[in-house]
Amino acid sequence: KKKDIKILVIPEGILDEIKILFEYCNNNYNKNIKFTFRLHPIFENNKIVRNLINSKNIILSRNSIKHDLLNNEYVLYRGSSLIINAINNGLKPIYLHLSNEISIDPLFFVNKNYQVFYNQPLINFLKIKSKKLNNEYKKIREFAIDFYKKPRYERLIG
Repeated sequence: KKKDIKILVIPEGILDEIKILFEYCNNNYNKNIKFTFRLHPIFENNKIVRNLINSKNIILSRNSIKHDLLNNEYVLYRGSSLIINAINNGLKPIYLHLSNEISIDPLFFVNKNYQVFYNQPLINFLKIKSKKLNNEYKKIREFAIDFYKKPRYERLIG
């Protein structure tokens, strides 16, 4: 049996963004891909959203953030700031890009290849294992680690 690919999905606290990510995951049904949807706290008890997320391959998380970060390999996102914590916990980011949009990727300056377009099958992206991605992942990790460091004002004053 093939190992399941576990993907944490972290939409922003915007209903349209939840719908975009849900529809993409639903359209990318594959018995070996397990999506864990982690809702923004403002939508945790929202019945409309809970009823929307009803699919074979999508699980609505009721676990702690720590549990979700430790039990997934990838993280599918758009504009969520939780992406920094996810990367700092070893998850590989996948930005869902809509055609004809200005990117809302918080990693815009360092993420050039960890992107999937809305009409592109996710399984095709997941099959790519290249040096280019590994080198970029190192840059993304460095960016995420530096994100929460205190600023060094002496560099500005100098």
